[in-house]
This record gives sequence, C-alpha cells and structure tokens, in this order.
Amino acid sequence: MSSLQIENPFADAIDLAPTVIKANQTWVDMLEAFASMMDSNVESPISQLERIRSIHENADPRVLFETARILGFDLSQDVLNLNSENFIRLVSQLPLYPDQNGTEVFIKFMDLALNAQTRLYNQYTRDYVNFYDSPAGALIVDGGPWFKTTHVRLDLDIRNVEQLTLASGQSLLEKTRELFFIFAPIHLVIEKYAFVVELEPIDFGLGAVVGLVEMTVTLM
Repeated sequence: MSSLQIENPFADAIDLAPTVIKANQTWVDMLEAFASMMDSNVESPISQLERIRSIHENADPRVLFETARILGFDLSQDVLNLNSENFIRLVSQLPLYPDQNGTEVFIKFMDLALNAQTRLYNQYTRDYVNFYDSPAGALIVDGGPWFKTTHVRLDLDIRNVEQLTLASGQSLLEKTRELFFIFAPIHLVIEKYAFVVELEPIDFGLGAVVGLVEMTVTLM
C-alpha cells in the first residue's frame, strides 16, 4: 500500500501554484496578497484558538482572563479568581453563554460567577403585598385569587468564599444583586435572599469549628 508524504505542510498559495502561474509576476503579486489576507484573517485566528484550548496549571493568568473575555464572559474579571482549576470548570460551559444567557437557565451562569449552587423560586400572592413560595389556595386560572408574580426568592449555597473577589467596600449581597440583574433576561424583583456560606474554621477556645452560616434576608 502506497502512502502519501506531505513535503511542505505549511505550503501557501504561491507554493501550490503551477509553474506557468509563477512565471507571471502579476499572478505572483496577486497570490502574495491572497496569502497575506489568509494569514491574518484565517490562519492567525485558528492558531489563537489552538493556543486558547491548551490550558494547563501553570498558564499565565493574563491568558486565562483574555480567554474568558474572548468567550464572552468578561464578568469573571472582577468576580472569580481565575486559576486553572476554575478556568477548566468554566471553559466547558462558556461556549453556551451567548445562546443560553437570555433564557430561563440564566441562573446557571451565576453559579459559575459565584462558584455557588443557585436556585430561584417564583413568589405567589393574592394581594401583591405579601409574597409566598407557593400559593395557599387556587390560582386565578383555576378560579382562585392567587397568582404567580415576577417577585422571586434567590437561594445561594456558597461553599468557597475564598475564590470570590469583591470590590473594596462591596458586600456579597451587593455583588449578588449586581450579577442577578446583569444576567436576568427579564425584569425580576428579588423579594428574598437565602444564603448558606461556609467560613474559615473559627477557634472559640473549644477547638476549631467550621463556620457554616445560613442567612435569609427579606427585602422590604
């Protein structure tokens, strides 16, 4: 069985042109212009994509930031400390960002940004003053007084606070609100928060204990 040997894997348009074309300077000039255009518009972007996919534990942090930005997730610049472990977790999901961010699964991108497990619950009411996680009676569509609103309860389970980067003077609650309203595809009102945050071990003189703090905040 014969095998094909590629003599020059980096051959361009001029290398592949027949002798009759190479003998004409006009054609040579045209092929050089074509080769230059292909290099800047096709070959160079392909090479950049190949390098982006080669992420290792010693990758330059600037490469990680720029890769996240190229994938459309620039929020990670001021939210998540991008190390290789976090980036590998992100990169498998970020290609979905442009197609999924404006849908009901937008909350999953908050998970990525906050390194958390996030859940969203619609609130129900009968008077638009008091809001509940579930209706205490029949819905309007079934002849009752209760209806689902755009008010929601936002639950976050954050088990690694060290990976979050907050601006000076900014609280976790403020950062959560900021991200929520950036990602939300429609106008929603956060009625309640429920946080579960794991803190560093704290020594109260009785030995080190892990601080697991659960907090529910109702906005008035």
